[in-house]
Amino acid sequence: MKEQRAQFEASLDSLETVGAFISRFMSEEAALSAEKTNNFEVSVDEHISNLIEHAFPNDPNHLIDIICRHDETLAQVVIVDDSAGFDPRHYTIPNVEGTAIYELPPGGFGNYFICKLMDKVEYVHQPHVRNELILTVFKEFRTHA
Repeated sequence: MKEQRAQFEASLDSLETVGAFISRFMSEEAALSAEKTNNFEVSVDEHISNLIEHAFPNDPNHLIDIICRHDETLAQVVIVDDSAGFDPRHYTIPNVEGTAIYELPPGGFGNYFICKLMDKVEYVHQPHVRNELILTVFKEFRTHA
């Protein structure tokens, strides 16, 4: 599996650089479609924003490692941090049926979208030591007739 690693400060100022790193790898190295590349960008941006806001507020001294990798069948982004941890796979959004969008409470939908945009979401948790969120999309194969 081919991979590239980078490390970023836990700061909102890092989000643009993280997005560029993800976009370049997924479009150029993994040869994903624009849609799948965008799905990675949105999911990574959401998770890192949550980390910065909830796990590391006003503390850019923490570092976040990003590992992009791919092979013939799949592409992945692994987000590694040393926070207390939060598993987005078990978050459920509230029932919003019949509620106007301007009446909805802020937050909570990003984790839902991460799980919907990715083909597979895995989480490895070691509080304050190492947490890994592993985001996976499967590559589509076209057969030529």
